[in-house]
Amino acid sequence: MYGLDANSVASWNDFVKFFLRKYFPNAKTVKLRNEINQFVHLDRESFWKYFDRFKNLLAQCPHHGLDQARLCQIVYQGLDQQTRTMVESMCQGGFFSKSATDAWEFLEDLAEKLCIGKPLGMTA
Repeated sequence: MYGLDANSVASWNDFVKFFLRKYFPNAKTVKLRNEINQFVHLDRESFWKYFDRFKNLLAQCPHHGLDQARLCQIVYQGLDQQTRTMVESMCQGGFFSKSATDAWEFLEDLAEKLCIGKPLGMTA
């Protein structure tokens, strides 16, 4: 940010705008938001790996503007049928009756439990 004029940043919001303009041009942001919205479970991918991949994608676009409820919906809708059935059975068919915070915590806990149970050296 050395190329900024003196006193051109008067607030934190100004700094954020300059930062996003420089490192996240509109085309990159649109591409990442589309990837987030169209995120899907890969063939033979474990849930924990799927969820980790999703969170890594979110980290690439911290200004995605999607609320937690929408993020939970994207994760759920992107699941393969077998994993979606598992999630629903663990929630007694009520994944979407959870608050957004509870649903996200459920996904985090599930990913952690499934990751801990994987054999050593397994990456997918």
